[in-house]
Amino acid sequence: MVIVTHSADWRRAGTVLLDMDGVLLDLYFDDDFWMEHLPARYAAVHDLDRVSARDMLLAWYREQEGTLNWYDVDYWSHRVGFDVTHLKVRQAGRIALHPLVPEFLTTLGNTGRRRVLVTNAHPKAMRLKLAASGLGKYLDGTVSAFDIGMGKEEPGFWERLHRVVDYRPERAVLIEDSLPNLGTAAAYGMGGLIQVTQPNSHQPPRPAGPYAAVAGVGDLIPGVLLAPPEGG
Repeated sequence: MVIVTHSADWRRAGTVLLDMDGVLLDLYFDDDFWMEHLPARYAAVHDLDRVSARDMLLAWYREQEGTLNWYDVDYWSHRVGFDVTHLKVRQAGRIALHPLVPEFLTTLGNTGRRRVLVTNAHPKAMRLKLAASGLGKYLDGTVSAFDIGMGKEEPGFWERLHRVVDYRPERAVLIEDSLPNLGTAAAYGMGGLIQVTQPNSHQPPRPAGPYAAVAGVGDLIPGVLLAPPEGG
């Protein structure tokens, strides 16, 4: 259900910056992997009960929240003692697009908007998910926070993004499920800010923040079609 159709003047939107996990891909894969599958594997490898293993990993996650280590599969491979990327590859068949994502991205492309994936995910995780989901063919560019050297929740991220993406903030729309990331983009002067409120299809929608909000990107298709871009 649409909460707000859009927060941006789509006619001015030349570049659309898109989060990956939770916006284009169902966050259920990651939530289940990090909260259930990885702890279970850690318990098996280190001969622990699952509850103890999960509690230990949750404590480690909290230590790294808000840093690039939080997203770094190499860091976590070292920390748990086995290859986290390989474990993700074995689970890759569970990676899923949210409804109407191909249709939305195709609509953006057909109406002349540039589609750039901007994710905090590690490049290894990003490549795996692009391959498993087929997202790559719908995008005009991809950027990992590891290319920038900081996460999207850090205030300097959007300015540093100019090193790899030539974009005009006032003519860009950012679509995110993270309120902190939307907040740093708002402070930088991003032209349009849209929150996806149901990143995980197995969980109820999150509360909407101070930005326009939609359950999923498919809800934005009518607004995009009704507003041909002016350029930029």
